[in-house]
Amino acid sequence: MKILKAKYENGQVKLTEPAPEPGPVDVEVVFLDRDDRRWDEIIRDPRPRPALCAEADQVLEDYRAGKTVPLDREKL
Repeated sequence: MKILKAKYENGQVKLTEPAPEPGPVDVEVVFLDRDDRRWDEIIRDPRPRPALCAEADQVLEDYRAGKTVPLDREKL
């Protein structure tokens, strides 16, 4: 799965970056709420976040220890 940014306007979705492969492909479109766009700002902010870094380290440790399971998109 690859996530691409796009803009929805006048009933059409237009990619704002190149598609990962040519030809027709299946896509899923997710419309973000205005509040969700705040995550883009948070993720792109280069300042360190100790709590987030600690959580990421713990998740990586759990993954390496085999304590995680793959995400099942059908159960979302």
